[in-house]
Amino acid sequence: MENRNWSERVQSIYSLDTSRELRFTENKMKEIIEAIRIKNARNILEIGCGTGTFTRKLREKLSLDSQITGIDMDSNFINYCKMRAENESLNNIQYTEGDALSLPFENNTFDACTSHTVIEHVPNKKFLEEQYRVCKRGGYVSILNVRPELALNSKDNITLTTREKVLMNKIELYKKKVKDDLNVGKYFNDPQNILRLFEEVGFREIHFDTVNYISCIDDYRNSYKRKRLIIESEYESILEFVNMIIDKKENALTFKEKDELISLINERYVKKINMLDKNERLWDFNISPMIIISGRK
Repeated sequence: MENRNWSERVQSIYSLDTSRELRFTENKMKEIIEAIRIKNARNILEIGCGTGTFTRKLREKLSLDSQITGIDMDSNFINYCKMRAENESLNNIQYTEGDALSLPFENNTFDACTSHTVIEHVPNKKFLEEQYRVCKRGGYVSILNVRPELALNSKDNITLTTREKVLMNKIELYKKKVKDDLNVGKYFNDPQNILRLFEEVGFREIHFDTVNYISCIDDYRNSYKRKRLIIESEYESILEFVNMIIDKKENALTFKEKDELISLINERYVKKINMLDKNERLWDFNISPMIIISGRK
């Protein structure tokens, strides 16, 4: 039976792919590849590949001799990945549907295993043990784990009105239920505990690194096109979130409340676009830290 829970109840294909396209810039990918130690790997596995953004970015930076495999349990994500790979003739990337805690691969298959924002959703030790099993002796396993408790956000921005907050709070209750049902963030762990688990599972030469994802629309280096894309992706993601919740929970808001909420969201993002077009700077920013832990089998 196909599993579409994540793409239909948590984060859509568009939202996930666009946010990661913006996140994985060329410079950031250089940092990440150095930190996860896969520059010379020839057979690489990404667990929880989602829309395949990271696998495609890896392909751009690694040798074309490399073979990259992406695995995810969501059928919609995997179908999207396969479509992109076929349409773009990405012959050295393959995708398969499967469980991160029961990987459908033989022991000692891959030179490197990596994952981006996955470990917090699954039992940590079992997750690492499976990668230890399928990784070859001498290969590296790495995890990239966002730390929202360390995020830094600008305060003076175009915030939600009181009424928008009231309406959003109504659907946030259902969002919490969805997260509980699907174990979203259930296994979020202290970095020190994750480091200890790497050691306990049997990894050696354990490394600890950090990368900061920074979004600042008014940064001089951003083209107008990129600035607009950042704003529009935020807007589309919020609308998708609202519609996703309402579609699954019909009584989350009345029809009148839904129309009112969407109208308020539209007003807020029209203000942002108007400021951009008038070359008025808001200096809205977000700094999202990520830890990277890697170990050698």
